Amino acid sequence: MTAYKNIIQSFSTLSKSFIALFLLGLMYSCFDIELVDRAQLNIVTQWEKLDADVTVPSSYTVEIGQEKLKFSGASNPLPDLLPGDYKVVVYNDASHLSVNNNIATVTQSNGLVNSMPGWFFSAVTNVTYNDNVVDTIIVPMKQQIRELRIRLHAEGGSKENIKEIQTKLTGVAGSWDLMTNTATGNAREIALPFVKQADGTWLAVVRLLGIVGNRQTIVGEIIFDNAVPKDLHIDTDISSSLIDFNVNKYLPLGFTGNIETPTQAGFTGSITDWKQISQNGIAW
Repeated sequence: MTAYKNIIQSFSTLSKSFIALFLLGLMYSCFDIELVDRAQLNIVTQWEKLDADVTVPSSYTVEIGQEKLKFSGASNPLPDLLPGDYKVVVYNDASHLSVNNNIATVTQSNGLVNSMPGWFFSAVTNVTYNDNVVDTIIVPMKQQIRELRIRLHAEGGSKENIKEIQTKLTGVAGSWDLMTNTATGNAREIALPFVKQADGTWLAVVRLLGIVGNRQTIVGEIIFDNAVPKDLHIDTDISSSLIDFNVNKYLPLGFTGNIETPTQAGFTGSITDWKQISQNGIAW
């Protein structure tokens, strides 16, 4: 009988040991899970190359995975996501401009692209989420709107009779692909709002996402007081002057040219003697 009791006690002791080991294993297993920390990533936006007249936007949007976040300030934490590779798209809100499916588009009216959209910036980068990783992602923001200034010097016998200059620039981009950083869509047109200056020249200032296609022209009419002489039609190819317009957009681009006014009707005007005036951010 004593032998049976010993056997039972031994079995009971073994059972308790197995149970204790099993519970201990569960505890260690839970402990291991708690030791794994999800990635902690911080995004820092850099706003270094800006047009001289531009200020850093007060807020911006970050799209990552299925998340669309609104941030302010240069440094912000990215959301808690599962391990993997993610594309990050960053951009700010700007007037007369919208972003949809990573395509930025300037608003249009009467078939013309808005000539003065707000300053717009974007950046695209890749991030990798791994457990137990703490990292900072530096994102240089690119200025995507460039200022173009065109100044015309009127010459000839009718220059004092100019009432207004109604022209438009063809071959401009209405949309910009943020993923590829290139102009997209069909070539559009934009009005050139020429205003007479105190020195007698006529100045037009516009902001563009970029140019598209191989041909950009200034077309329109010079309107004279009392229709004397009759309207002068303008048609000038300026493609060669805008070849690199889509590069270094933070530098405003300025040109000056001469327009000859006739003393009689029947002429087509052409802007000549194009000269680049400014590409260093300094007003002129």
